[in-house]
Amino acid sequence: METHLLSKTDNISLSVPDNITVKPVSSARNLGVIFDSRLSFSDHISSISKACFCHIRNLRRIRSYLDHSTAAIIATSMIHSKLDYCNSLFLNLPKFELNRLQSILNTAAHAITCSSRFCKITPILKPLHWLNISERIHYKIISLTIMLCKLINLLTLEIFYLFRTKQIPDLNLLFHLVARAATTKVVCIHSYCPILAVSYWFEIESQSLCCIFTLLGTVPKIQT
Repeated sequence: METHLLSKTDNISLSVPDNITVKPVSSARNLGVIFDSRLSFSDHISSISKACFCHIRNLRRIRSYLDHSTAAIIATSMIHSKLDYCNSLFLNLPKFELNRLQSILNTAAHAITCSSRFCKITPILKPLHWLNISERIHYKIISLTIMLCKLINLLTLEIFYLFRTKQIPDLNLLFHLVARAATTKVVCIHSYCPILAVSYWFEIESQSLCCIFTLLGTVPKIQT
């Protein structure tokens, strides 16, 4: 069914001024990421694999002249930068696609440690402090979500500051703006980061509430 629907778009064309005709393509690059018609990112992963394995082969050629620390720094700068770039897009991709990325990471680790490819990879990755591909994706999403929540908290503090300085005279408007900010935060957590740790969320909210109480001049006292 999906293939049948996609086949209908092959003959679609768009005419623009200067006699230019725009036709659909199977894939296109945007900000360094290759998007395909199915959003499987298979072409993008193939491009990453080609570039990374080229770097790994070059690293193997000079590995005997490098110490362990230098080899790890080279691999991190040249390979991790490609694996981590926009990797939040890889969330919920099929496992076989993620395994292709994991094989790049495993090969780089074997090249650094000069170990056989038949050795178990977990004891090799742990001393390098490298996360697996799925863990790196989750870490990126958690980081972005926490940054967004902190930005929303700053916006909320700005709203309370404007209210304190009489720049927002209407109390109903204050409640409306704060409710909008809180709703955005909840949607962000629910949609983009359901794996966010409760401890992180608690820490962010406690800091925000303390700042709000400070601005309002009603810091609650904790009785011991």
